[in-house]
Amino acid sequence: MNVEREHREKVITYYNTAQPYYERFWYGKSLGLHYGLWTEGVSNRQEAIIKENEVLADLAEVKPGDLILDAGCGVGGSGIWLSREREANVVGFNIVQKQLTIGKELAKERNVSQFLSFVKGDNQCLPFRSDTFDVFWSLESIEHATSIDEFIKEAFRVLKPGGRMVIAGTFTGRKELSDEEKRQMQVGLSVAGCFTDFRIANDVCNVARNVGFVNVKDIDKTEDVMRSSRQMANMCRWGLPIAKTLAALHFTSPILILNNEWGLYQEGLFKSGATSYNILVAEKPSK
Repeated sequence: MNVEREHREKVITYYNTAQPYYERFWYGKSLGLHYGLWTEGVSNRQEAIIKENEVLADLAEVKPGDLILDAGCGVGGSGIWLSREREANVVGFNIVQKQLTIGKELAKERNVSQFLSFVKGDNQCLPFRSDTFDVFWSLESIEHATSIDEFIKEAFRVLKPGGRMVIAGTFTGRKELSDEEKRQMQVGLSVAGCFTDFRIANDVCNVARNVGFVNVKDIDKTEDVMRSSRQMANMCRWGLPIAKTLAALHFTSPILILNNEWGLYQEGLFKSGATSYNILVAEKPSK
């Protein structure tokens, strides 16, 4: 198995295993697998997850009728929200068939199937023609890229002239990682296939500029995800011993042990500056 295929299989295995736990313990009616943004007026995690959709849509200047590529769409939570709240047309794109199947059912239940479709594939090799989309939307999916350069190049290619790119996710901080922080990051790599190409947000902005994007912005939102990362850590403190017990009895996958360990580390990595949470916005020049 080549490296790229092995990486994709790792990501697929992780989400196939973790999906029921996201559904039961994390996203609820918000349908979002992401941190969410705890801005003023937000009182719980589901509101924070929906707020992040709103913030990204505003930054990307989403308009009614826009065609949006949701690259790494999870179960389609953002696509459903964009269809209903911004009257956009959305293509949810994902390599995890289980999530795509769930997304199709959710879109049907919420009567947005005519505005929201789903396609399986790899974000670094998009099966779409150039100059197709008004918005390229990536919400906590760039972490899975094995080549950020290819990820950004593909975003640029499929956007129409004047199209907008918005990316939210975890990036490396500006400090030198300690050996313990490197070990913790390795857990994220081993369990979920994250961070094989891990860079500071400003470096990713430079990649975008080199590809041809203009009006590139980097917005640090680390403080706004801290409450979600703290809630995750609290969940995983009791989840880890349960996962160890169930795995020892062969009732669940050992992946859940690593998943809970990784959940324990994320708050501390943000606090120390080893990682940051950023939103990147850019525009493809009009011809």
